[in-house]
Amino acid sequence: LNNNQLTSVDWVEFPDSLKTLYLSNNQLTNLDWVEFPDSLQNLYLYNNQLTSVDWVGFPDSLQELDLSYNQLTSLDWVNFPNSLTDLELSNNQLTSVDRVEFPDSLQSLYLSNNQLTSVDRVEFPDSLQSLYLSYNQLTSVDRVEFPDSLQELDLSRNPLTSLDWVEFPNSLGYLGLSNNCIDPLLLSQVDRDFI
Repeated sequence: LNNNQLTSVDWVEFPDSLKTLYLSNNQLTNLDWVEFPDSLQNLYLYNNQLTSVDWVGFPDSLQELDLSYNQLTSLDWVNFPNSLTDLELSNNQLTSVDRVEFPDSLQSLYLSNNQLTSVDRVEFPDSLQSLYLSYNQLTSVDRVEFPDSLQELDLSRNPLTSLDWVEFPNSLGYLGLSNNCIDPLLLSQVDRDFI
């Protein structure tokens, strides 16, 4: 159902056996009344006009959810399923994710191109391996508790000025810090293998 001009799928009866659903590149603004099948594992909703998904009943079987390129401003009341491993939220208008309850199963979280000013109080799940925070308004990450499982962290293109007191996990294999406001002398504190 990609690339149509759908404004609603509220009364669509999806097949019970459906595993992957593409609803991208439409004009959807609301999903509150949509009944997704229990079998659904992959849901693609990028490039719509969604402003909220707070009351959407995502199925417990869902593993991948793509909500990028929408107009989401908050996720405070979203109930993400515990089966979710990949969550794409880039290119929205999120200003905070402090109160979001990310599922324990989450491995990849994409938050690039939003309006986040802080992630200090975010509780990232212990299973998280990839975290993308580029193109936001982050000025500091010194109070962030990055999970020990994290392997990729992209903080590029933020107004970060310092890395003092930042504790990066030993599991980290990639750290993106390009196009920030960090003094080059301070970068000598960071293991060059990461950058």
